[in-house]
Amino acid sequence: MAITKQQKVDQLAELSNQIRESKSVVFAQFSWVSVEAAKKIRKDLREQWATMKVIKKTLIKIAAKEVFWAEISDESLQGQIAVICSNDE
Repeated sequence: MAITKQQKVDQLAELSNQIRESKSVVFAQFSWVSVEAAKKIRKDLREQWATMKVIKKTLIKIAAKEVFWAEISDESLQGQIAVICSNDE
């Protein structure tokens, strides 16, 4: 489903803030995960005070550049990518 430009702007702002405020950030390939498995992973992460979002790779690259001042290569972002953020180290 296509999202509007404003939704992309909102998602980018939310992702950038979440990355900035987190102590730990992990980018994980999330292809081939069933809906049930994804729900369980999200539930387990919430119990550990972490969050997981699957978001457009372009927005991930922009957020990383804003926050880390580093570019992420296209080769590093193959398939669906989940961003996992935690305030735990």
